[in-house]
Amino acid sequence: MLVSVTRRRGLTALHVTRVRRSRVPARHRTLREQKPALYDDATGGDRFEGENSMQVRLKSSQAGRVAGWLAAALSVAGLVLGGVQGPAVAASDRYLDPIFSSVRVDKDLVYGRVDHGGGDVERLKLDLYRPSGDTKSNRPVLIFVHGGDSSVDKGFKRNRMVPKGFAHRGFVAAAINYRDGTNGTSRASQHDTRAAVRWFRANADRYRVSPSRIVVMGSSAGGVNVLHVAFNPDDAGSSGHPGFSSKVAAAISVAGADAEPQHIGTGEPPIAMVHAADDTTVPIAAARATCEQTKASGNVCTFFEYAEGGHPPEFLTENLARITEQSSRFICRQVLDRVSCRG
Repeated sequence: MLVSVTRRRGLTALHVTRVRRSRVPARHRTLREQKPALYDDATGGDRFEGENSMQVRLKSSQAGRVAGWLAAALSVAGLVLGGVQGPAVAASDRYLDPIFSSVRVDKDLVYGRVDHGGGDVERLKLDLYRPSGDTKSNRPVLIFVHGGDSSVDKGFKRNRMVPKGFAHRGFVAAAINYRDGTNGTSRASQHDTRAAVRWFRANADRYRVSPSRIVVMGSSAGGVNVLHVAFNPDDAGSSGHPGFSSKVAAAISVAGADAEPQHIGTGEPPIAMVHAADDTTVPIAAARATCEQTKASGNVCTFFEYAEGGHPPEFLTENLARITEQSSRFICRQVLDRVSCRG
């Protein structure tokens, strides 16, 4: 069991985590078990150790007693115990930390339609994830686009943990199904993603979301998809909800790249690139070139490099907690204001 005491902006938080035997390779295990991460404004990155953070490993027989007196001490101080049964700790920040214990899921909502002619109309669907019991309005949106797969439905269902993790942090999130095309990189797939963006704008009041804070995130072919959606919003397509903008506030590409980065212009939304150095499907050099050209054009690009991990789906699933943390911090830094990220 891991007891972690964290001090942030003058507040102290206690996290008690049961560390199970990991089934992932040893090279990934350290990243998955280092909790909680702190954001370093000076470097724009993450740090796990320092004078304000302390982590102690305890035997199961010791953990209950230590957690008990630490919880009591924090309770006297007017703080709330997190990481066990109960609400989030006082030092937790909305959108940065998983402060909601449960998530509401609405499956198979139709966000668009494609008329193939002859009465053949394809319905485009998404699963919607919202924090249970949340009363806040103007919430940011995270749309997740899965990677290409021999079965698009399989890729859609396999990556449901991605939007769920963001919903636990207070986002309204969605996993979309789309026309796969040529490994997910076709214009049709991009048109469908833009239709999902417009669907959220058309339903902003109903779902209490901010139409100006819609972020797209994709993995592998989905990572390519969201870059095109971010860099070329005017290619709207006809998948649904004309009259609404297809522009996004930011894009996060996991194991993706732009094959023609020289076309990236000025005034583009900020992007984040998440990539493993040993990815042989989409070489990291292509992702670096995308990021470098983005910055050379006067735009923002944040690059998160992993020493190893290969390519999704394994890279994403084995590092999901870490990638979600990094992505949340990127969104808070580039899309949201500090007040929003505190609650």
